[in-house]
Order: sequence, then C-alpha cells, then structure tokens
Amino acid sequence: MEKRDGGCTTPGCDRDSRWTEAHHLTPYSLSGTTDVNDGALLCSFHHHRAHEQGWVGRINPDDGHVEWKLPGSDTWQRNTRWRP
Repeated sequence: MEKRDGGCTTPGCDRDSRWTEAHHLTPYSLSGTTDVNDGALLCSFHHHRAHEQGWVGRINPDDGHVEWKLPGSDTWQRNTRWRP
C-alpha cells in the first residue's frame, strides 16, 4: 500500500506513509478481506474520521487510485499529492 498510495489517501492530506495506518475499504466485520487490494492508507486523524463518519472508499478500477465519497458529497475524490 505504501508504494501504491504514497501517504494518507484523504483528499488534501499531506501526511506521508510513515504517519499512516492501513484501513479496510470493505469493513472486516462485513466480510472484508485483509488484502492490499481492499485497503488504503490513512493517517490516524483521518482513519478515526473514516470510521466515525462512515466514509465510503474504493480503488478506482481504471487507474488504481484510492478514492473517497466523503460525508455530504456524491462525487469520488482523491488525494493528488502522492499520485497526481
């Protein structure tokens, strides 16, 4: 995930991979897998927010970027700092 994501995948976050944690895109409690293809790097602050606010994440099937639908948004967003 470090090679793919580069750092926190939250749009606009500047934390590099040394400050991140792995997050299951499909919750493990809902049959999510512990797999690089079902994970994303998030800094601790955004990791807690993702769980508290029910963020929806995915890996874009066209280019492999991690994308998020954040609360109140209907569009997929990504952090372009690490993968422009």
